[in-house]
Amino acid sequence: MSKKLSEQPVNQVSLKEKTAKGLFWGGLSNVVQQGIGMVFGIIIARILTPGDYGLVAMLGIFSAFATTIIDSGFVIALVNKRDASHKDYNAVFWFGVLMGTAIYLVLFLAAPLIAKFYGRTELTALSRIVFLGILASGTGTVHYAILLKDMKAKQIGITNIYAVLLSSATGLTLALCGYAYWGLAIQQVSFVVFFVVF
Repeated sequence: MSKKLSEQPVNQVSLKEKTAKGLFWGGLSNVVQQGIGMVFGIIIARILTPGDYGLVAMLGIFSAFATTIIDSGFVIALVNKRDASHKDYNAVFWFGVLMGTAIYLVLFLAAPLIAKFYGRTELTALSRIVFLGILASGTGTVHYAILLKDMKAKQIGITNIYAVLLSSATGLTLALCGYAYWGLAIQQVSFVVFFVVF
């Protein structure tokens, strides 16, 4: 019994340290991401037109809706479940992959209808590229949940910074090469891909 009492402060200190480090890395990551995004955003905005941004923004609602369905609260459920087993993680992983694939296929086939609804024919090809991010995000749900559960805020923060930096550089390069709204689309997709890979 005395052994348990002596171990308790160590665990509390460890939890306090993890929480403090998590807050530090979360805050630092947000500041750095916002800084990188602002610098690249200003440069790209001087190259592209408001119409380029508008085309990509029209597809944002579909991506946001798909991401919500893929997540379906499973990340929070895995983080909060104390005795999550390999089967739980496996089930959530395959749900994310299959749901991401199914949603992408539906949106891929619906792309001409989306373009017709907005009255912009270029949205057919553009949406099929932008929605590739849905496929990638479906594979990263479990990995993100594991990092959150283990309070790996430093790893999440560094991953976010690298993903923002590389995807922004990709978008800027394509914008400079004259690819206009394609640069923004590839930037969005590459952010998700880099985040999942890292």
